[in-house]
Amino acid sequence: MPPTERKSEGNRRLDIPGSPNPPKPGFTAALLPSYRSEAIAVLTTKARALHAEITENQARIDALQFRNAAIRRELADISTKVHEHAWDGVPLPAS
Repeated sequence: MPPTERKSEGNRRLDIPGSPNPPKPGFTAALLPSYRSEAIAVLTTKARALHAEITENQARIDALQFRNAAIRRELADISTKVHEHAWDGVPLPAS
């Protein structure tokens, strides 16, 4: 009498009759109700919009920080030039 179980051939595993097949990865057994899937779609759309806004705001922040750094360098250069022109080699009199 032949055995009721199938044996594997090579690396390929054959299913045993009567045993349930395991679900495939990423496979959901039941579908979501339409109102839940619509709610998830709305939330996903809102999340994407907020993420885009964060990215845009970060770009603005980077541009402002770059400009502020340039202004600070220019002010430091002006301050250095003012001190150079104000100093004539003679110390200021003590008051």
